[in-house]
Amino acid sequence: MIIHECDPNLKHTCDLCQTCFTCKSNLKRHMMIHECDPNIKYQFICDLCQTNFTHKSNLRCHMMIHECDPNIKYRFICDLCQTSFTHKNSLRRHMMHECDPNLNYKFTCDLC
Repeated sequence: MIIHECDPNLKHTCDLCQTCFTCKSNLKRHMMIHECDPNIKYQFICDLCQTNFTHKSNLRCHMMIHECDPNIKYRFICDLCQTSFTHKNSLRRHMMHECDPNLNYKFTCDLC
């Protein structure tokens, strides 16, 4: 229920675009989109292809495209059609929109 809490004291607001966040760490992460200096904004660089990233987690995700072992690279497999994916979100999207569009979330929010 944290998403639906409206306590203004819990909000952290970006001074530049007024986007609000419930966690200070999310605001800090968001602030990188406003950074103009590419040396600060893109601190994480792939050693293999020199692609730049604003967050370490994005670099970690990206590194999977360079993985040669298919058992490591394609860890997420659809139970219905056996299609394999590098990222969990890709499998989720596949399940919701391609493989079984009738599949719904198991839990629903009482408020929305």
